[in-house]
Amino acid sequence: MIETLDRVLEGKRFRVKQILGEGRGFHRLQELGLTSIQEGVVIRNGRGPVLIAIQGRQVAVGRGLASRIQVEVMRDFRYKQLALIGQPNCGKTLIFNRLTGSNQHVGNWPGVTVERKEGVTLVGGTPLPVIDLPGIYSFSSLSEEEEVAKAFVLGAQDTLFLHVLDATHLEANLYLTVQLALMRMPMVLVVNMMDEAEKEGLSLDLKRLSELLGVPVVGISALKGEDIARLKEVILSVLDKELSVSLKLGQDEVAMAIEKIAEVFASSGVTFSFWKAYSFLESGAEETQSEEIRKKIFQIREELAGRVKRDLGGVMTEWVLSLCMGISREVVKRKLISLQAKRRLTAFLDALFLQPFVGMVIFLGVMGGIFYTTFQIGAWLSGYIEEGFASLATLSSRIPVPWLASLVSDGLIGGVGNVLVLFPYIVVMFFLLSFLEDSGYMARGTFLVDRFMHNLGLHGKSFVPLVLGFGCSVPALMSTRMLDNKGDKLKTMMMIPFFSCSARMPVFTLFAAAFFGKEGWIMVLLLYLIGIGVAIATAWWLNKTLLKEHSEGLIMELPVYRMPAPLNLWSNTWLRSKEYLVRAGSILLVFSLVLWVLSVLPWGVEVGSADSLIGLIGKSLAWIFSPLGFDWKMTVALVNGFFAKEIVISTLGVLYGGGEEGLSVLLPRMMSLPTMVSYMVFVLLYIPCAATVATLRAESRSWKWTLFAIFYGLVVAWVLAFVARWFVGLVVG
Repeated sequence: MIETLDRVLEGKRFRVKQILGEGRGFHRLQELGLTSIQEGVVIRNGRGPVLIAIQGRQVAVGRGLASRIQVEVMRDFRYKQLALIGQPNCGKTLIFNRLTGSNQHVGNWPGVTVERKEGVTLVGGTPLPVIDLPGIYSFSSLSEEEEVAKAFVLGAQDTLFLHVLDATHLEANLYLTVQLALMRMPMVLVVNMMDEAEKEGLSLDLKRLSELLGVPVVGISALKGEDIARLKEVILSVLDKELSVSLKLGQDEVAMAIEKIAEVFASSGVTFSFWKAYSFLESGAEETQSEEIRKKIFQIREELAGRVKRDLGGVMTEWVLSLCMGISREVVKRKLISLQAKRRLTAFLDALFLQPFVGMVIFLGVMGGIFYTTFQIGAWLSGYIEEGFASLATLSSRIPVPWLASLVSDGLIGGVGNVLVLFPYIVVMFFLLSFLEDSGYMARGTFLVDRFMHNLGLHGKSFVPLVLGFGCSVPALMSTRMLDNKGDKLKTMMMIPFFSCSARMPVFTLFAAAFFGKEGWIMVLLLYLIGIGVAIATAWWLNKTLLKEHSEGLIMELPVYRMPAPLNLWSNTWLRSKEYLVRAGSILLVFSLVLWVLSVLPWGVEVGSADSLIGLIGKSLAWIFSPLGFDWKMTVALVNGFFAKEIVISTLGVLYGGGEEGLSVLLPRMMSLPTMVSYMVFVLLYIPCAATVATLRAESRSWKWTLFAIFYGLVVAWVLAFVARWFVGLVVG
């Protein structure tokens, strides 16, 4: 179709046919590449100049000039989006980050908690959506990730798959390649880490790999910008082509059975006939077909089973592995050189890190270092944020309308402040965890603690969120997304609130010092141990009742150690941290506004006093806590403490008539030792804060489990606080 440039729609490709005019402007445009031998893309065409991309440049063309340039509008590309797919540790996410830069966002696939990363990349000036599928080993449907990836692949339309393989482990990575080839998916093989393969003495014949599979193959190192540019050139060259996989299955009995069943399916109009034939032989499960088709395919399967006299699931796996081995032998050549330094380094470090005693000590030290670093840097940065919000609160107090000033200061600024004060902790924690994951060390730590965690029905990875729970429940809950199994995630989430977070420490320290002086550290240590014991008992109970699904045990690849790519670290850190602001922040802001309303009504009362709604709520709940020895003032402090544990101290200071400095003297006169111990146990065990509730809801995606965690924590806290008061009363008389 011939059109003038000013009338070409955004996103359309064009080629210049004729320039209806002369002059320096037109000559300059030709020098910039606007000629009949170059393709261009219209990026923006609204009011004002037309923005085009040509020869890798973005050029603005005035509408007057554009109206005198005749172009041929080319048909759209065959493929409208790109999808990255590959096994874990192949560098797929780094390629995604290099392609999309900051033009990406993280969500979740519908109905599951598996992350969905999407972005946009420019290929030849054309913006193309890019989807980063979860890293999977195969389409065996053994995990949520595999189910999500398989559903996407089988339902994809107008999608070009960029199948990423690790050049240093090509044979193992080809397992997924063979399955994709059986699906006949249009794909480009992106063989990553070519530089590392060369260092390890491996030579890859990528031309032969392309011939064997019938698809384009490009070898790159994702760390190199020129390789990413070359990858984009390959993508551009095939966007308008019909790619068809031509993997030869061979002449063995398994291949012949696949071809026979695929022929039956194809003659009946079944799509993905080869893949469904393979899946049927592997599992014996088939989609609803006519009786005639079912009879034919079951007969073929039974004949194959009779010949091999083995479980067909294992036979099909071995068949795929034999194909991978055959392809690898033709493609990968090993040079006669000594074992490379990286392999020697990995072996040396594993001898140290995987040793049961020394390795565990190192792992606990590393996790302690993460804990320490997160809260040292987080506290330092949070201090500046707190100061900034304090200044804003001071300014808002000058608002002439008192209720509006209170709303802005205590509700809005206080709510947003509660979110942002935790933000530095979140960023530092995710940065350090991403570093450990990308370096390969996290897999070793998981290996070490898996035996103990498995006894609780948990995966070894659950250890990391639990340790982080000693610092703050919010980042601890967010880190549970590293767990693959939903049951493991929920059990870990239910345990985390019982690990004493740093916000409880000021409360424990004040009470312990007030009653025990310098020996108060013993009381604090006992509280920490009680929390750990309750968390372990909770996991054991859930494993026997509500979440009986046992962790399947550790099946995990131990990658070689490598220095993480800075771009990858920052991208993973920022995307996950930003998600906290969006998810937990919105819910916490609502909680804060509700607290403000309860604190100021009815009009005229002192904020948060006994006469406010929240004070009246505390008084109305006092009868529940009277068996624990709590008066209504202690109850109000607990209600306020739901929003932030630090508020417990300030609330008691206001209600008992003493400042925070005077509480240490005042408390022993206001309550007995058994009541104090009971109060500390309750503060330890009931839900940490509103931010924890918001994050728990966001991560579990279930109000049912969120409410269960709240009420379960309250019941456990009440029962153990009652027992603690009775026991201490019995001991001290």
